[in-house]
Parts: sequence; C-alpha cells; structure tokens
Amino acid sequence: MGNEYQGTKFKTNLSKRAITSSAIKEIQYWAALFARNNCAPALPGGYGGNLSCREADTFLITASGANLADLEPDQIVKVNKVSQDEQTVWAEGTHLPSSETLLHAAIYRTRPEINAIFHGHYPVFEDNFTKLGIPITSEAAEYGSMKLVNDVLAILGKEKFLLLRNHGFISLGETCKEAGENVIRVCNRLNICLT
Repeated sequence: MGNEYQGTKFKTNLSKRAITSSAIKEIQYWAALFARNNCAPALPGGYGGNLSCREADTFLITASGANLADLEPDQIVKVNKVSQDEQTVWAEGTHLPSSETLLHAAIYRTRPEINAIFHGHYPVFEDNFTKLGIPITSEAAEYGSMKLVNDVLAILGKEKFLLLRNHGFISLGETCKEAGENVIRVCNRLNICLT
C-alpha cells in the first residue's frame, strides 16, 4: 500500500443514522471471502480493502478502516453525493465512508453500467500482471488521492479488472456477484483457489 493508513483525505458531511439495504448481506459475504483469502489484509493503521454497491443515485460502501473479516452492518455507509472538486462527500451512517470513496464515485460516474466495485490487496496479482494481461496504473499513487483517481480513470476504458501499482486491485461488475467472481477468475488463472 505504500504508506500507513491515516483515515480519509476528504471532508465528510455525515448524517448519523442506521442504514438498511438488502445489499448489506451480499457486501458482508464478499468482504468475508476476501478477508479469509488475504485479499483484504491488515495493514499498518487499518485494513486493505473496500467494497461498494450502487443503489439508484447513491451507493453503499464499507466504512473507513473497517476490518472486512468482521464487517458489521453498521460499518456500511450510504454515499448520497460526492464533489470531486471540493473533495467532499455527503453520506449517511454511523461511520465515515472508505478512504477510497472518491475513486468509487468517479468510476460509477464514468461507467453507468457498473453497479459494484471491489477493491482489495493481493500482491500476487501485481507480481503476475504481465502474464495475466491485466491493465495496471503507470505508477504508485497515495491511497485516497485524486492522483489515484485520475490514474485509474486513465486506464479504465471498458475493463472490469484493474491493478493499482503497489496498491492492489479493483474488480467491477454489473452485480456484486460479478465483481466477486472476477476476482475468483483471476485467482483461478494463477491456480489459486479462494475458499
């Protein structure tokens, strides 16, 4: 990941209220699978990984610093609006949204067919990106930064699986199931079985 996790780097206007959604259980399922298989490991200051799911004009995303292995329903935040220019997020929930909220918002805005974004850290993918033929950002960028957002948008195209140099992977899907299964498919190509 390159640097110790120190929380979000944007302003959050948070309306403190409990979130309910049928998508919460699905996010929890994939979060636990990633954690069990070291795709969302403990890193200095937090955990590496965040998952989101679009709901109409909003999206649900895991909370900042959440341990995906033990993700509680209240660690899912609803993002109602994002201003990239002002680096401000308007959200509902009991925790701050993931530090990569600006990245998720930019992808959703750019790719209207995408309804799920899963970000994890699994170094074996980057070690094999040439063999796998997976696009990778040109250089490392600090987590939660606009540079990371812009670097991802530069290679996004119509891809559904990308690597972030020294910062893990992003899997996209029209559903949570597709985003999760993309990760499983890449693992299978490397003869790695996720359990």
